[in-house]
Amino acid sequence: MSREVKQIEGVDRARFEADILPARQPVVLKGLVRDWPAVQAARQSNAAVAALFKQMDISGKPVNISVLPPVHKGNFFYNDDLSGYNFMVDQTPVSALLDRLLENETREDFVTIYAQSLILADYMPAFEADHPLPVLTSSTGPRLWLGNRVCTRTHFDPAHNIACAVAGKRRFTLFPPEQFDNLYPGPFDFAPGGVPVSMVALENPDLDRYPLFARALEVAQQADLEPGDALYIPYGWWHNVQSQTGFNALVNYWWNEAGVDWVPPNIALFASILALRDLPPDQKHIWKHVMDRYVFGDSEAAAAHLPERGRHGFGKLLPAVRARLKGFIRTAMGS
Repeated sequence: MSREVKQIEGVDRARFEADILPARQPVVLKGLVRDWPAVQAARQSNAAVAALFKQMDISGKPVNISVLPPVHKGNFFYNDDLSGYNFMVDQTPVSALLDRLLENETREDFVTIYAQSLILADYMPAFEADHPLPVLTSSTGPRLWLGNRVCTRTHFDPAHNIACAVAGKRRFTLFPPEQFDNLYPGPFDFAPGGVPVSMVALENPDLDRYPLFARALEVAQQADLEPGDALYIPYGWWHNVQSQTGFNALVNYWWNEAGVDWVPPNIALFASILALRDLPPDQKHIWKHVMDRYVFGDSEAAAAHLPERGRHGFGKLLPAVRARLKGFIRTAMGS
């Protein structure tokens, strides 16, 4: 049985930065956004939340939605042979999506409808000013997730994450990053949400086929969020998300200390698969040492034998060095 994620109330920015971030452990920030207008509306009814979102949706632009037939019971995943997915993709305005969710809210044979990671600055530009997050100084901005009874397979994000429950109830099951192998990840370059997902169904795991998953379950943590609660998910922590009610709205914030000029690491992974994975073993061994020296080791210590102005890509990556490295990549990819 999963143990509960630690809960803390009354967290401000100073405590979050001094105590919670350095610990790199998930934490439920109980009631962090209880005063948000959208959360207050949720306490009235789901229809009130929908009305507030419609009022803020001044763009009228359509959003991408994923649609899943009733037979799958909200479980977004691959098809049987992993040649595709078990859901369809469509587009609809936010207002129409909200109406469809309310119409399906209490149906037993519900069609699962899910809109993921809507950048609120593009659809509801007034949201951020009216719904401040007190523990962050900067992020990529709020994103909205709307759906009904959705099960998002276990996955990880290459960023820190604060997930704020606005309407409905959600259960998060979390696994530490070192459980990577025990979670049996699927393809990195062909994934339902753009990041690899665990091939194991959390609600009914096949331990004969995936025996190491039992080890992951031993260290799993679980958090149940109600409207107004938030969950801090540290970088790289795997999480399964189950929306447990017929109308759910969640707002999340991603950020990374690497800064605005940060290049997503999956780019390096894809390049490494192309360039290194199929080399002869002796060559792979050599490049492992090279990568350890230039990438995964202490870059400052590795460059100590070089004059500071002559370290180039060996030491701290100055803007000119970053630009030169990006140029090398663009040239290589264009050849």
